Amino acid sequence: MKQFEKISSKELAYQVVMPRLDTEKYFEDEKHNEFISQLASNSIVGFCVFGGNAEQVEIMTNELQNLAKIPLIFSADFEFGLPMRLVDDGTSFPHNMAIGKAGKSEYAYKIGEAISKEAKSIGINWNFAPVADINSNKNNPIINIRSFGENSEIVSDYALEFIKGSSSQKVVACAKHFPGHGDTETDSHISMPILNKSIEELENLELIPFKKAIANGVKSIMVGHLAVPALDDSNLPASLSKKIINDFLIEQLGYKGVIITDALDMHAISDNFSSEEAVVKTLEAGSDIALMPKDVMTALEFLEKYIETNIDFRNKIIASYTKIYNLKRWCGLIPRFAILDKYSKIFLEHQK
Repeated sequence: MKQFEKISSKELAYQVVMPRLDTEKYFEDEKHNEFISQLASNSIVGFCVFGGNAEQVEIMTNELQNLAKIPLIFSADFEFGLPMRLVDDGTSFPHNMAIGKAGKSEYAYKIGEAISKEAKSIGINWNFAPVADINSNKNNPIINIRSFGENSEIVSDYALEFIKGSSSQKVVACAKHFPGHGDTETDSHISMPILNKSIEELENLELIPFKKAIANGVKSIMVGHLAVPALDDSNLPASLSKKIINDFLIEQLGYKGVIITDALDMHAISDNFSSEEAVVKTLEAGSDIALMPKDVMTALEFLEKYIETNIDFRNKIIASYTKIYNLKRWCGLIPRFAILDKYSKIFLEHQK
């Protein structure tokens, strides 16, 4: 931690905010390209990638890495493969629910491994998967087939195998959406769900997959935008709640890995909090990375000033910076990103 004490407030701010990166816009819009390139030059932590094909993404990630003083970490939602976010490229695997019904958890390992090979080959080292939510509510509009099933044991075992498969390729897996989004009837992309369960009920269902992932060293956890009154009666979304992130996830469950929010541009957050407020709240609550605030530059500028004037908060951000730096080192991005592993005929092999 001491090696980061003299880092500027600007660099600290840039290392705990991850913007969205639209591949096609990067190539088609010159002003947007300049904006993204400037973020990379200013030591942004990395980007969450959407769209484009595999060749475009590989070119883009390499171009941006060459601008960065600190290697970038690129992320994406590749729950069932690259086609979830890319156009026409990569292998599309069965959704998690189908994998869970197959009855062999080793399939989840193989799929996690295969997706990671494809992601890594185009410069993406962080997959926001697996979904560790239990599909316990038939009216859930957003989790359903993204879950491995309705049973906590199945979800726990399959999520863990997916994590192990990803980790075998040094690609960061991410258990989501803590503390469990399965038993809700609202899509947090639209408005904020409420999970009305007692702590005992959470312990007996929702929390089981996350506890197993934590016990087995999952590198990152994504916190969801849902209110959980049993854990925080203020009705703050989990992603902004110190009671849920710091007091429960970190202190009570003992999680020491990287904590990232779900996308902060989702309406559950953006309709109720400014970008500046959301970013500072989640970082104060214990998150390490604020993902995709709606107004990136406003959030970064406010965060830089806040770090500059608040020594306790600055020390907290240094601690997050340290964890993120070590995560990049684990991926092989540090000390250099340069050699992206190549796998011959990789996309064809995974379709067999």
